[in-house]
Amino acid sequence: MNIKHALVLAAMAGLSCSAAMAQNDLRLAEVYGGGGATTGTPTYKSDFVVIFNGGASARSLAGASLQYTSATGTGTWFVLQLPAVSIPAGRYYLVQTTLAPAANVVGADLTGQDFSANNASGFLNLSATTGKIALVSDTVALAGPTPGGATIVDLVGYGPGATAFEGSGAVGVLTNASAALRNMGGCSDTNNNAADFTVGPTAILNSMTAANICSGTGFNDCNGNGVNDADEIAANASIDCNNNGVIDTCEITATNDRDGNGVLDSCQIAADPSLDCNTNGILDSVELSTTPFLDSNGNGQIDSCETPGAGQDCNTNGRLDSWDLLVGELTDVNGNGTPDACEGAAVAEVTTNGTVQPAPFGTRSAPNGDAFLNVEGEANNTFASYGGLRFDLAPVATQFDAAYGAANWHVTKAYLFLQQSNAAFTVNGTVRIYWSNNDTLNITPGTTSTVFGNFDTDFADRELVADYNFTQGTGITIGSAQGNGTTESHLLFDEAGGNAAGGQNTANELNSGAGSLT
Repeated sequence: MNIKHALVLAAMAGLSCSAAMAQNDLRLAEVYGGGGATTGTPTYKSDFVVIFNGGASARSLAGASLQYTSATGTGTWFVLQLPAVSIPAGRYYLVQTTLAPAANVVGADLTGQDFSANNASGFLNLSATTGKIALVSDTVALAGPTPGGATIVDLVGYGPGATAFEGSGAVGVLTNASAALRNMGGCSDTNNNAADFTVGPTAILNSMTAANICSGTGFNDCNGNGVNDADEIAANASIDCNNNGVIDTCEITATNDRDGNGVLDSCQIAADPSLDCNTNGILDSVELSTTPFLDSNGNGQIDSCETPGAGQDCNTNGRLDSWDLLVGELTDVNGNGTPDACEGAAVAEVTTNGTVQPAPFGTRSAPNGDAFLNVEGEANNTFASYGGLRFDLAPVATQFDAAYGAANWHVTKAYLFLQQSNAAFTVNGTVRIYWSNNDTLNITPGTTSTVFGNFDTDFADRELVADYNFTQGTGITIGSAQGNGTTESHLLFDEAGGNAAGGQNTANELNSGAGSLT
């Protein structure tokens, strides 16, 4: 606030108050001086002043005083020392400035006062009509008709003849039934008494009155406890664990407190990084509860965070074999829990595959054709198709030659390993596997000359290997994400017997160790 005195000469001294007042949000919100009358119709028996905190943070009255003198008073001002209390943002504090009224005083008893001159050093008998009152940061008595200085927090001159006031003029004349009321419930503060105050009926505003938060103060109270969030955080930094200026309890959601313990996940991880071993910002316990397949060996740890122990990484890729089996990096076609490659088996991936559809489509184009076999049954008419798989046998022969000596081995069992990722239209049904010696037919994705309608003639030599019933599954993984398909292994050949003609032909071609297997 800026005090502008009635005399131009004194206004220069008054300017020194502005810095202190700008730093303090306390102000006088109501002045009533009609108490103590023995005649007439005063509203209350006692004079009072309401102090208001228009800022965003609590403010203390410690060491402060209310001071008063008459409208034209030139001497020392009367001092009422205030208690060392704190006024929260937007709150009021009602001070009874006079002593207990005499028996013959008329009007209503003042109620709801937060502080009374009866409990203080000094008292102030305010004029009912005209006077000067100041809120001062210390208890040193002001002096003169227009005092200045940085200790003056707020000044109100009211009634005709008042020689000190803020702005262009004093508040209008009061009566014993009216008070000077700061506009907007105490928020109006243009440093002009005449503009900031209105003369009207008295109002009891005290510490029990609802908060009136002034706009533009930067006051935030996200938890609704009446205290500015910034003040709460300053008093207790632990309630803003991530130091973002927001009280933790106000920003907790299901996505940043996934374990529901009332503490931000990011703060838990910052305090104990071991709770997020893969440093993806998600608590390990939460990841495992929502995606349990990340713990393929069921030991309560995310696989990617584990260093494989002895016998847990037979392909030496730095990951657990159990994880590699889960995502198809390794196979276990005989289901004994040990990766096939670690038991001396050769594992060959398909070199060419294609989904062959009727004309004019031909072999489904890349990249979809390279990645998937979208086999559609004969009942699907136009879009009926078959899938072609072609394996290069050279890597198989090379591996077995190194292990057993060139041409000193033969295949005892052969399996087809499939990972199926189900599309929305997937249905259960019979699947038939054939062997063919036609290794020259172009089934490369994008080939339009190879079509489903030529199947009988293109693979006239085909021999049945096996039939099986496909059942849509729900538990495979693709990479690090859980899929909705199934993992299957189909025995194509078993030296022990029971093979179809196509199975025997498959074994014969495998044992040759050359060319391609279709």
